[in-house]
Amino acid sequence: MTHFKLHTILFLLLFNTACGDKEESNDNDGAAGLCDASAIIDINQYDEATAEELEISKLEIDQDCLNITLTSNGCDGSSWIVKLITDGSVAESLPPQRFMKIDFKNNEECDAVVSSVFSFDISKLKTDSPSVRLNFVGLDPSILYEY
Repeated sequence: MTHFKLHTILFLLLFNTACGDKEESNDNDGAAGLCDASAIIDINQYDEATAEELEISKLEIDQDCLNITLTSNGCDGSSWIVKLITDGSVAESLPPQRFMKIDFKNNEECDAVVSSVFSFDISKLKTDSPSVRLNFVGLDPSILYEY
């Protein structure tokens, strides 16, 4: 086989493989497209997270999205800044557990009690187990994430 044919075949194989990988990654975006944001795994942000006068009203998992209904004082909740953060550690128990913090910033100066729903892609929080319990530091309740 000539060098030209060999190079052409190798190029086509590499091109086909690269295109196949690209298509696969677009089809497998996980819950990222369904959720508002992604859970953050970062020990520094976890240590600095603060939840100002916050209550979890409802927790619900839909596929790999954790929907959290938060209640606090405010005007309408539209300017709230909310992050879901873990330090990355996993408590070895049955089921395993992760400890989560909600970093919550509320600059609204209204006295109304407002609820708002935030959704987070939690697919990065999976462990080798078929489930993991997500515990919220300083807040109730916890939720079992089964996958």
